[in-house]
Amino acid sequence: MVAAIASWPSRYCTDPAPDWYKHDVFRNALRRVVAVLNANGITAGIKLTQTDQQIATAFETKDVDRSLIQYNIETSDSVAASDEHSAEYHFYANVNFTKRKGDTVAVFKVPQPFLDWGYQNLQKPAEDSLLAAEFPDGRDSPEYVMHCASNYLVKNFWHNFVHHEIQGITNTNYGEFRGFAREDSDFQADHIANILTLRSYGVDLLFRGKGGRDRTDRINAVFIRNRCNRIFAKRARHRVDDMAAATGEARWSELEWRFCRGVANRVSTTLIANHLATPSVKVLLGGEAHSSKTSGKRWRAGKVLVEVADRRMATKLSAYVPDDEWQAYASGKAVTNDREGKIRRLRAERETQIAEAVRAEYLDRIKADANFCDSIGLELRALGTRIGVTII
Repeated sequence: MVAAIASWPSRYCTDPAPDWYKHDVFRNALRRVVAVLNANGITAGIKLTQTDQQIATAFETKDVDRSLIQYNIETSDSVAASDEHSAEYHFYANVNFTKRKGDTVAVFKVPQPFLDWGYQNLQKPAEDSLLAAEFPDGRDSPEYVMHCASNYLVKNFWHNFVHHEIQGITNTNYGEFRGFAREDSDFQADHIANILTLRSYGVDLLFRGKGGRDRTDRINAVFIRNRCNRIFAKRARHRVDDMAAATGEARWSELEWRFCRGVANRVSTTLIANHLATPSVKVLLGGEAHSSKTSGKRWRAGKVLVEVADRRMATKLSAYVPDDEWQAYASGKAVTNDREGKIRRLRAERETQIAEAVRAEYLDRIKADANFCDSIGLELRALGTRIGVTII
């Protein structure tokens, strides 16, 4: 059985993606996506709380793999092949969701670099409270490795779905949506992808702030296991053409944007896990950015601002963009591995602090304003109606 050989790659792995990753993991993820999209039709009755293998069996029983999933791998140009070329021009999948005989079909053409880098950059996620019960053989078991790898792809596929089906951003026009347009589109895509990822694992969404501990544990397990791949960090390191053309201001803005995006994702998952699903989450930075020509340092005087369902909240916390990270990024270099790990931990702490502050303030608003609370439910249902998916 293919699953028996699945394992985490070594830290500096350069091996091509094995068959279990290219085929089983990708198809497991695609099955969950199309099962949600066709839940009122051909995939009705498939329980998404089941394991990947059980869902694969259900698809086989219904004989819908071939009709709902069109998945092909694009080989690299051997002449142009390089990490830098792949990062710039041959990385993103060509994604389409089309209707055939009333069914929604996922059409994915995936470049080889996305497969190889996706496998090479898998990493073991933190433990969650459901791990021992669901995977008694632990985080190194083949079943757990494949489960996490598929989980990561489920959210990635939903992110693409939002861009393509809701926003109308495709492989042919994405270059027209840069700057703030890119940032705004990614805030929405990340948040809705979180919502739809949970639906892909059979988790219902609640929005009034009332729910049980078991449900919170389930949601946290899905999101913890999702943090198991650093493929996009690798791509960022190899985008040398973009880096060479970027001004100092543009590079600083990129670091601030990465911070804001990380905070937005933490706010999104924290709210959802606390039964406060919401239609939108955005993060902005207040104040002005400053720089010193003498030292080369840059900093921002303002605080982190968070918008949830159009409700704006000013936190008392600043963005975390340490100077050595900025200096390294500005020069096209990198901080040491140890320092990078410490930066990630400190940034995660700041994200958590902001998310908890926003959760508390947003919950107070939900409790105090019944009309506001009811409007959240209406917006979530409207989102579900637009994409043909039951959200709440």
